[in-house]
Parts: sequence; structure tokens; C-alpha cells
Amino acid sequence: MQNQVTIAMCNRVGEEGDVTFAGRSVVVDSYGNVISEADGQERLLIADIDLSDRGGPQAASVPGAETARAVYSDVD
Repeated sequence: MQNQVTIAMCNRVGEEGDVTFAGRSVVVDSYGNVISEADGQERLLIADIDLSDRGGPQAASVPGAETARAVYSDVD
């Protein structure tokens, strides 16, 4: 949420030797809302992500945001 990006985090599930992997893969939007989340079982997550949404109103309040926009305005 601090960096205002959408995150898709994949985590291994199951056991290998003495190690148990929890799973719980997750997709979180730029506001910190969970869009999709797996349980401790093997799952395929599918989530719709709005790429035009870059943090909404809070993005304007980030210190240095205007400077960064000016510096990187030519970067697509």
C-alpha cells in the first residue's frame, strides 16, 4: 500500500521433508484490499486488475510524487 502498486504473491504449498509450506498466495490492489486469496491448498488464482488505477486519491499525497512525475514524464 505504501508504494501504491498491485501485488500478486505466489507461495508454495505442501510438504517437502520436514518443511511444510503454507500456501496462501494472494493478490492485493494498490489500496491494500485483497482481490483474491488462496487457502492452504493448491489453487489457481484469477483476478481482474485495473491497470489504470494507480492508487487513487492517496497517490496525490505522496511526498515527491510531483517531482517524480516531472522527472519520469517521458517514461511509458
